[in-house]
Amino acid sequence: MKPLRPLSLLLLSASALQAADDDIPYGIEFVAGIRDGYHQRGLELASDLIDLQIQANITLTKSRSIDIALWQGAEISGDFREFGLLVGASEEFDNFSLSLELNYADYESDLIESGAEVSFGIDYPITDNISAFGQIGFNEAAQSFYAQLGGFATAKVNKDSYITLKSELNIADSYFGQSGIYDLTTRASFTYNVNSGLSMSPFASVSISFDDEGRTADFSTGVWVEMFF
Repeated sequence: MKPLRPLSLLLLSASALQAADDDIPYGIEFVAGIRDGYHQRGLELASDLIDLQIQANITLTKSRSIDIALWQGAEISGDFREFGLLVGASEEFDNFSLSLELNYADYESDLIESGAEVSFGIDYPITDNISAFGQIGFNEAAQSFYAQLGGFATAKVNKDSYITLKSELNIADSYFGQSGIYDLTTRASFTYNVNSGLSMSPFASVSISFDDEGRTADFSTGVWVEMFF
């Protein structure tokens, strides 16, 4: 499971907004999910997946924070397994934010190898509901640089729910057999805040791969249940 980092965290919550208003210096999020397909940067790693994650965000100053995340995923109908750890720091400026992250992922898979990554990212809000982001990093196991470019948008349905749309383009020089501009992934989710500490987010995604044989599209659906402390 790819961690829900500040750069890509689209699942806004009532408690998260409350924490910001109350100037609470830390927050903890627990996420459990199930899906019928698992793609990471264009690689189809599992046909289905159950995953768990816990993430802590610690505010150091008004504009600076650090994140620590642990996640684990297991394929229901196969042998794929994943365990990961992430440590990151972010700094907010007037019109954008920057992040630096280090993570390590351990896999049981024939398609991807265990190893560390370091990455640098930028978020640029275009409007209150639309943002663009970019990330460049290096994967130690693949010995490859990679980049992600994309954007996301949110639309409020009512006071307890909203819709999120995220799209990202994946680029690499040699990422486990993938190179060039090789994947476009788009995900739509609907989030309902049950209360200030609990939300549910069903989602659907499509991963479009570009290779020498043409374009292929893989669809998947799932649901996340999030608890906030």
